[in-house]
This record gives sequence, structure tokens and C-alpha cells, in this order.
Amino acid sequence: MKNKLLFVLFCILSTGAIAQPTITDVASCSSYTLSASVVGGLPTDIGLYSDDSYSGIINIGFTFNYYGTNYTQCVIGENGMLTFDNTLAGGYDPWPISSALLGNSSALNTICGPWCDVSAAGTGTSEPIYTSLQGTAPNRTFAVTWCGVHMFDCTTQYITTQIIIYESTNLVEVHIGHKTICAAWNGGAAITGVQNASGTAATTAPGEDFPSAWAATNQAWRFTPVAPASASYTVASIPYAPIPYSTATVYWYDSTTGAYLGSSGSIVVTPTVTTTYLAVALGCSDSSKTYITLPGLGTAGGTGAGAPTIESTTFTNPSVCGATDGTVSLYGISPGFIDTIFESFNGVPLAPFETTAGPDSIITITGLGAGTYTFYYKINSCPSNTVTDVLVDPPVTAAFTDVIHLGCSGDSVIFTNGSAPAGYSSSWSFGDGSAIGTSTNPLHIYNDAPSGVGTYNITLTYQTSATDPACTSTSTQTVTFNHPLVASFTSDQNTVCLGVPITFTNASVGNGATYLWSFGDGSTETTTSPVHTYAAGGVYNVVLTVTDTIPCTVSTSESIDVVSIDVHTGVHDTSVCLADSMAMHAYVDITGSVTGVNYVWTPSANLGEPNDSVTNFFSIGNYTYLVTVTTAPLGCTASDTETIHSYPPVTITGLTASTTIPYGSSIQLNADGAYYFTWTPNNGTLDNPNINDPIATPVDTVTTYTVYGMSPYGCLDSASLTITLAYAEPEIVPSAFSPNNDGLNDEFRVTNLQYGKLVDFRVYNRWGQVIFQTADPSKGWDGTFNGVPQDIGTYNYTIIISHSDGIEKSINGTVTLIR
Repeated sequence: MKNKLLFVLFCILSTGAIAQPTITDVASCSSYTLSASVVGGLPTDIGLYSDDSYSGIINIGFTFNYYGTNYTQCVIGENGMLTFDNTLAGGYDPWPISSALLGNSSALNTICGPWCDVSAAGTGTSEPIYTSLQGTAPNRTFAVTWCGVHMFDCTTQYITTQIIIYESTNLVEVHIGHKTICAAWNGGAAITGVQNASGTAATTAPGEDFPSAWAATNQAWRFTPVAPASASYTVASIPYAPIPYSTATVYWYDSTTGAYLGSSGSIVVTPTVTTTYLAVALGCSDSSKTYITLPGLGTAGGTGAGAPTIESTTFTNPSVCGATDGTVSLYGISPGFIDTIFESFNGVPLAPFETTAGPDSIITITGLGAGTYTFYYKINSCPSNTVTDVLVDPPVTAAFTDVIHLGCSGDSVIFTNGSAPAGYSSSWSFGDGSAIGTSTNPLHIYNDAPSGVGTYNITLTYQTSATDPACTSTSTQTVTFNHPLVASFTSDQNTVCLGVPITFTNASVGNGATYLWSFGDGSTETTTSPVHTYAAGGVYNVVLTVTDTIPCTVSTSESIDVVSIDVHTGVHDTSVCLADSMAMHAYVDITGSVTGVNYVWTPSANLGEPNDSVTNFFSIGNYTYLVTVTTAPLGCTASDTETIHSYPPVTITGLTASTTIPYGSSIQLNADGAYYFTWTPNNGTLDNPNINDPIATPVDTVTTYTVYGMSPYGCLDSASLTITLAYAEPEIVPSAFSPNNDGLNDEFRVTNLQYGKLVDFRVYNRWGQVIFQTADPSKGWDGTFNGVPQDIGTYNYTIIISHSDGIEKSINGTVTLIR
């Protein structure tokens, strides 16, 4: 593709601002035609030549937002100011600077770029101030340039600066190419910055606010509005790059000899050797330069007379086998003049492509895999020589190391991939049937627990290209684990009688193993094969925990049945009055598992069942017996004794028979057959309760007397009799009465209360209402209620009578009233 080169000129100092010229023609492979043009702003002189003055109103060319307000016009101040206050047009632009920018009323709603005292009238020659509009919507810029405007009073000093404002982004830039300090005037004060219309917000370039005196060369600042509503700005240093003017003239030179070649937009050159050409654009008292180097024409190597030549090549092989990142670089080619590159791969022509050499006279072809490549190029129809380079694949080597970490629930291995070149596809076969791993440096766990023993073959397949078998390498290694851990033991007996020692034999396996025995009774031991004796019966779970050097632990257990037996008799030493046989009890407490228990009482004399837990004793005298208990099947034994002091019994004889006596009378009681006597109840009805024949005067209707007889040995017997009191005729309650005042049966009352007391006497009518009540046995019901005679009929009554023994008698019935 033929490139049309634009030749750019900055209006102020900007080395390298002109782009590289382009070759527009190669005539008959014997000459080059070079072309260039300058692209920049079209300068407009605003005609401001009056000292300390503002210009008229100037159209910006687009809408610009400044501190949240949109503007389409501005006013330029001679003293380095751009203001959006149109009321200042044609007025006085203040030169004194006596305070900082913030709040300074002389620079409201203004861009200072920088603000200092200059004179566009210069030293007798007008020094214009330019504006320019460049670009296309919505990315246009408006620039104001002070080009070499001299300082006021310091007439040998000057300022070259440019203010740029941007459409859409609303950026503000100040590019200062040259600014010195005029210390003799205004103290050398100068300010670079922005301020809003009210003087409440301002941002200045660092070190460039009052009262600082400062100088600058090729300096630039960017002021960026901050949302919301652009209420403030930030400031940052940026590369110095002002906008050039498009009216500059391009001058051509031989860079080596300095020979002037012309000043037109294009020239024809015929170098016979490699030659560098200089293009210069002048403007604003300075120059911009750029260079182009062309190979000589008519040199050897081309296919035609004067053909261009590829002087040499270098290449880089693909970084890895199968990759297509190899390169070939063609040297000796002038920047910007290649038309088409022709290429073949392993003798097969590829599609030609268009390119341009870089500023270092090199073309680099990228994206190449291994193979043989040939290249040549053309300038228009003029071909170069052909060059050949062979690219080869680097080797692929699979390699890895491993670090084993022995574990308790599986052994882990960390594999470190040392394959070369690094960074490509890895496939791991871990040798245990698990899924293929694809990590670069995997960690794999081998689940060989609990045996802790295993050997595995690990294979790494390493590829830089999955489609090229030559780009694959494998490596196989073996890892072996050998740390078995088994807990095992036996006991010489697992069922024992209490107090019998048990020997435990350890059969565990483990590297550097330590042992912890827990016997289930709260005690532990760390010996290899301990002997243990239990202090109490029961079933115990013996646990052996084995720990190896990793450390991993494993446990095993066995139940031990310790049989304990304890026997005790009902009483160890007792005295009895034996009237019949006496039972002796052997009580057994057994812990552990047994199938049976045997009892033996010795001696067996005077015993009924000497081989039972309960035996009967029958004899008078002093005896001691031993009971021995034996468990089956182990024969664990225990014994206890019982001593008996046996005495003859006491029997009450001659007891008075139960009888009935008249109320208020006495009776003599009698009992025989004992040495000591006691009668109950001792409630005052007996004249002497501690003899065998007391006189009793009972007061209760029924009294039961018990006599206790005791021998000199303390043997007891008892017997009881009952005395019943007989009363006179019972109470009389009539069934009818006739209250007619004839002196006969005029009241209803209770009579014959010889041994009783009237507690309560009530009469009820048919509605259950009490119409008569008394506790006086001398009173009766006269057949009235509240003085009113009651009707003939039947009436209910209740009577409660208490006897001297405290027993109450209730009588319920009906009485008939007759008139």
C-alpha cells in the first residue's frame, strides 16, 4: 500500500514534529520522488497590538463548558489571558499582579496561560497574537498563540505560549515554549491557572502562582474539569506539544553534507549510496525537523539495474516447538518506501503483503513457524534481491521432580515441573487410576492408607503443540511409600476374677512407633506390652493407640470382663428368741459376666439348706456360720460370717377372755407365762399397767387391751382382749304427735337419754327448710314455725346424740303432725 506522508510543522519549538516523508514514485529503479506537507491550524491574527488591552469578541467555533457554564465566544487579553467575560471586550487588561489567583478580581472567569505583563507592540515591531480552529466535530480544538511576544520593560525577553481548549472533553491546556523572569517589572510575577467567574474556585500549576517568580521552557499543563457540573479542576503535567500552523514552508537538505536541495512540496533524488535526507519547517522563530534514509540505487543484488537491495537478515526461531512466533528481519530498507513483500514457505509461494519499513530501516515479518523462508520486495515495479532464512523448532523436554509428604489418610506428593521450555501443556498420569492431571505443578494424594505401602509410576506428557507429534515429550518416575501402621494386641485372658493380673502382648507395626494403652478404668501406660490388674469388677474397653513418626495414629480395642463378687449376711451378729426356724440370708453383689453362683454354709449343723442363698436355722444356743459363694465358670469366691445368739421364746398364757360389762363398771384382767408385763393402752383406765393382773375401768364403748410379756433374755410375746360396755334402753323418738294443748303428746321430743347427750335436733318442712332446732333435751317442737301453726302432714328430722366414749350417733326419720 502506498502511503502518503504528511509533513508536520509546529509553530514553536517542537523537534520531531514533522512526520517522515513518503516516497511517491521510483522511476525506472533509478530515482526516488519524495513528498511532504504540513498539517496544522490555520493562524488568524486577532489584530491586538495595543498594550494592556482586551480584544473584541471572538467566536470559538464550538460550545465550550467552563466551570459548568457553556460558552461559544471569548475575549483575548494581551497579557496572556483568555476570558469568557464578553463585557471586557476592547477594555483594559490589567497588568499588576499583587495577590494569588484565587479571589483575584483581575482574572475572573479567566484562563491564565500564563498571565504576565507583555507588550504586543514589542520594541517597535508588531508581534501578533494568533487564534486557530482545527479538527472536526465533536473533537475540535481552539488555540490562542503568543508567538515571541516581548516582556514589557524587559524588551530583550519574550514569551512564546499557547492556550488550547477542547470540544466535548472541556479540557484546558497551557503549552509554554519560552518564558523568562522580568524581575525589574512587577517583581517578575506570573500566574498559570484557571478561575471561575465568582473568584471562589481556582486551580494553578504547581509553583506558578503569586508571589513566585518562575521561568519555563517546553513546559505544558492540563486542567481537567471535575464532575459534577465542572465545579473545580485538577492540574497535571503533560508533554509539551502545541498545535502547529499549516502555512510553514518545507526545506530539503542532505543530512550528511548539509547541501540544500530545494523548498517545494516534493523533490526527486538519485542516491547511489544509502543517504539520509533532512526536511525542515520554519515558524515562530524556531524550526521542526524530520529525516528519511534511502538505500542507494544501482547497487548489486537486484534483478534489474539500480534495483533496491536487502543488505542483510536476522531471524528468531519459534520460542517453542510448534509455535508460530518466529521472526525474520530485513535490513537496509529505507523507512516508508516498501510497496509489497513477496514470501515463500518451504518453496511454496504465500500471498504477498504490503508494509512499510520502520524508522530504523528494518522490516520484521512475524508469526512464523519452523521452515525455510525466502523474501524479496518491490518498490512500485522495481524488485529487490531474494534472501533465504531457515527457522527451526527448539527441542521439547519433559522433566519433573517430586517431594513426598507422608500422610495419615493418604500420602501426598508435590510434583515440580522442570519441563523446557516452560509454560506449556502438561498431562500427568499418577499411576493410581485417578483422572489425568493438567496442572503445571500438581499436588496429588495417594490413598494408600491404612496400609501405608505402595509403589506408583508417574508419567508426565509435555506438549508445546497438540497437533505436532514432534512437539511432545514424556518423562516417567517411580514413587514408593513404605510406612505401614497397624495396631494389634492380644491378652492372655479376657475374662478374669478381680485381682488377677492380665498380660497384654503388643503385635503392632509402625515406623518408630510409640504406644498408649488406655485400660478403661482411667489408667494409662506407654510400655510396649504391659501387665495390668483391675481394682474393681466390670467390663473394660482396652484401647491401644499406636503413633508413628509422621505422626499418624491408629487404634484397636478389646473388651476385658473382670468378675468381682461380694457376699454379706443379713446380720453379722444377732440375738434371737427362737420360737420357730430362723432364715439366714446371703446377699451377693456380682460385677461381670457369670453363668452361675454356688453357696456353701458351714458348719451345716442345725441348718435346713446349707447350699442355698437362704438357709433356715433352728436351735437354742450360740452359733457362728461361714457362707462361701463361688461363681461359675471362673470360680471367683467371696465369704462372710453370721453369729447367732438363740434364746427360748416367751408365750402369754392365762389371758382374760374378751367380755361385755355394764357401762361404768370395772373388771380385773390377767396374763401369765412371762417375767415382765406391760399393758396398753395406758390411758388411766388401768390401776397398774405393769403387773400381770390390773383392774380395768373402761369408758369407751369398745376397748382393746394388749399385754406384752418379756423373759429375762428379752424375749417378747403379746396378746390382746376386748372389753365392751353395755348401755341401758335406747333413746325414744315418737313417730307422731298432736299439738292440741290437751296435755297429751303436745310436743315432738327425744326421750330416754340416760347415757347420751343431745348434740343437735332439727325438723324440716317438705321444702327442706329448718323450722325447728335445739340442743336442749328438755325442749321439743310444738308444731309451729315463727309462731304459726304448721299444716297436718309428715316432717323430716335429724338427731345427733354423743356418748361418753366420744362416739356420736345420728338418727334420721319422719314424724307425722296430727291435730
